[in-house]
Amino acid sequence: MNEITMWLTNNGLSQEMILTLIILIPVTATLTNVFRYLIGLKGLGVYPALILALAYFLSGAKLGIFFTLIVIATTLLSHALLKKIRMHYIARLTTNYIILVLVLAGVLLLVNAIPFLQFGLNFSTLSPVSVALIATLSDFILKIYIKKDIATTIRSIAETILIALLGWSIMKFAPISNFLFGNLWILAIIILINVLIGKSSSLRFTELFRFKQILERDSRNITK
Repeated sequence: MNEITMWLTNNGLSQEMILTLIILIPVTATLTNVFRYLIGLKGLGVYPALILALAYFLSGAKLGIFFTLIVIATTLLSHALLKKIRMHYIARLTTNYIILVLVLAGVLLLVNAIPFLQFGLNFSTLSPVSVALIATLSDFILKIYIKKDIATTIRSIAETILIALLGWSIMKFAPISNFLFGNLWILAIIILINVLIGKSSSLRFTELFRFKQILERDSRNITK
């Protein structure tokens, strides 16, 4: 443990606070940056990846994904019903959230009443905060679904879940999390990485792959 970490812990910051606030957020945000500008996977943005990573960190990835899938399905089904009713966007969004929390409450009641519906998951470790965080994902799902289509929506959600799982994995992998906890100076390097990525104008991996396919197809057409 270096002097920075010791000073923080001696002045009131717990290890969990340091891991979630000072490490998890920068790491997950950086992963979002890397995926977007180097790999070419946009996801839903930084905030959705952060809230999912934090939710998975609090309750575990299996429970987190379980409730993430419920939120996705409920949001899309609720929107399909509510779009038939003419109303303002915020009113529709608010109604969607009310339906969503009722469904989540119903699911929690069911799994408590009928144990086999727990699918082997340990609901005793479930954090109410993590469920609330995952529920806020509904807003972002609706925004992209209204602007795009179902395929783009599902792909963006999947990319966001992937980023969140990577952030969660890093925090749960003891050698890495312990190293980061004991060497907070590495945040300076993380900042530098983000700045360099932000200034980069190179093609993303997905673009290189797509252009390679185009060039190969054109080359085959020329040889014919």
